[in-house]
Amino acid sequence: MDSLSEFFRPGMAPDSLPALSRLSAAWPYLAVFVTLFRGGDEEVLMRLLVLRELGSRADSPYWTPQDIAQRFAYLNDTKLGTILGRLREGELLVYDSDSGHYALSEGARVALAALATLIDFAGDDVELGYLTSQVAAGQSVGQVSDEAMQHLLARLNELHAEFADALESQSEFRIRAAQHRLESVWRWVGKSTEVIRNLTRDDTLTLTTLNQAQAIALAQSRMLALAGTFERRLAQLAAQRVHLGSSGLTSTDIADWLRHQGGATLAALLGNALSYGVEPAFLTTPELGDVAEFELLGRE
Repeated sequence: MDSLSEFFRPGMAPDSLPALSRLSAAWPYLAVFVTLFRGGDEEVLMRLLVLRELGSRADSPYWTPQDIAQRFAYLNDTKLGTILGRLREGELLVYDSDSGHYALSEGARVALAALATLIDFAGDDVELGYLTSQVAAGQSVGQVSDEAMQHLLARLNELHAEFADALESQSEFRIRAAQHRLESVWRWVGKSTEVIRNLTRDDTLTLTTLNQAQAIALAQSRMLALAGTFERRLAQLAAQRVHLGSSGLTSTDIADWLRHQGGATLAALLGNALSYGVEPAFLTTPELGDVAEFELLGRE
């Protein structure tokens, strides 16, 4: 890596930052991700495809050049050679000249395991599910990551703020969307509740970790309290709906229909309705006179 001192103010030593020291110590593993994700989107996807295929053969993890050529017969030979060369340069793929076999490096296996966990949560609430799984994995092996717990707590607080904002908006559509989102993440909140319950029973936890676990438990209880709040707020809004005669339609139905129309359709519906200025009927002369009299005479 280039000189880090260029990124700091004069007199500031990079080695004095604990956070940077941790990153520097983990650089051999971080460099694996640099190799994987450097370049265009297409290059990154194909690099990940090849690496995941090479790591999928658990019973026989060693590959001969012939095995690789047969496995990736659907790829362009030149492109495949470029991908394999990049993986070898980044030390993700190791070649044993004595046996003539390729094998994945330790860093490549670690990266694939992390990516597998992330990809498995695709389509769900990726962040909350992934963070919960990281905390659960650390708890199961007795090595809880304080950073993972911090990220889980931050995500729970962010979700609570989003739901609270939706409730304060008094918009039935936003509230329903937030309620649906809460239902989609609810199973992960339940999973994290089990993990935190087990953590708080551990007598070997540090005070910092215990405080974080208690903060997560508090955030989870706040999320639980929101479930009933959504139902009550939606019931209040339902009582305020305006029914349009005997048509069976309500003001909510009309608003929902308008929300799904394009700009051209809405413009056609308006027609000439906005061709003249809106007359502020509430600004009448007596009221204006009263205000002027107070401003000119009453204040003094």
